[in-house]
Amino acid sequence: MSLKYQVEEKSKRKNMLLYNVFSISNFWLLNFFGIVVSSIILLNGFSDNIFPKLNTGEITTLLLYSGSIFFTLMEVFEQIVLLKTLDVKIDRLVEVLHFDVSEKTLYQDDSNPVIELKNLGHKFENNWLFKDVNMRIPFNSKIAITGQTGCGKSTLGLLIAGVYKATLGDVKINGVATYNADFSSSNVMSIVYQDVAIFNATVRENITLGKQGAEEKLNDILSITCCDEFITQLTEGLETKLTEGGKTLSGGQIQRIGLARALLMNPKILILDEISSALDEDTEKQINDKLFSMKDITLISITHRRNTIGSADFCYKLSSEGLELVN
Repeated sequence: MSLKYQVEEKSKRKNMLLYNVFSISNFWLLNFFGIVVSSIILLNGFSDNIFPKLNTGEITTLLLYSGSIFFTLMEVFEQIVLLKTLDVKIDRLVEVLHFDVSEKTLYQDDSNPVIELKNLGHKFENNWLFKDVNMRIPFNSKIAITGQTGCGKSTLGLLIAGVYKATLGDVKINGVATYNADFSSSNVMSIVYQDVAIFNATVRENITLGKQGAEEKLNDILSITCCDEFITQLTEGLETKLTEGGKTLSGGQIQRIGLARALLMNPKILILDEISSALDEDTEKQINDKLFSMKDITLISITHRRNTIGSADFCYKLSSEGLELVN
């Protein structure tokens, strides 16, 4: 993501804050309006000096219509503010739709991937998140990256995955810069975010995403991610239909589906961005024990959770000065 969209993303957050403030203001304004309406009706019942030419029914009707108009206007203003928050998303969608795939080099290296971060630095507007990040991650490593909120842990994961272009330095896999590489035809890397997309489809379809040959290892993946524990309790198991956004599932169940989806791709590098934030400690420990014991996979876990940190071979703390090995 270019600096342009990082700046606009900040603008979107400001607009969203404005939208939330506006919504709360509308709530209190509408309540105040309701109190005023009730007060006028009650006063009219005790006095003939207010609206002498109108009876109580006519006054009530007039005020109800006024309230409807007022409420409609408030909703229009809310939608205008909400539409402003979509500007960044629309611009980003247009950029993706017009992206020239030929700008990226098809990654075709089948050897075990080694990740190298050299003099890596990234800034947001004029503020550096971190600088001078240097690290070599051999294949089959299991590492955890922790740090204070806002220090750039998730950004570092996206830089490794090639989603963002670093302000300074490079991230390379077997000598190939990740930002310039097209991994679409390989199973080199998979990344799991905190927010997992759930589609209007069955549990099976949400996990496999139509991937051929997925059924052969689906049961093993469900066991590793502890998805089998809640799927067996669903009315139709894997064939249970989910709504868009997964409204019928808990946050932890959605995160487990996202993890199962990523593992089913059989990646050689798996990046996990706070994927256990909605899990209870027992489930988190079970999943970590299985994940960190897997062979032939490099695991990079971005986390605050002690269970995850304790399961990793190495734990690094990210700060504005770079990465520091803490165990």
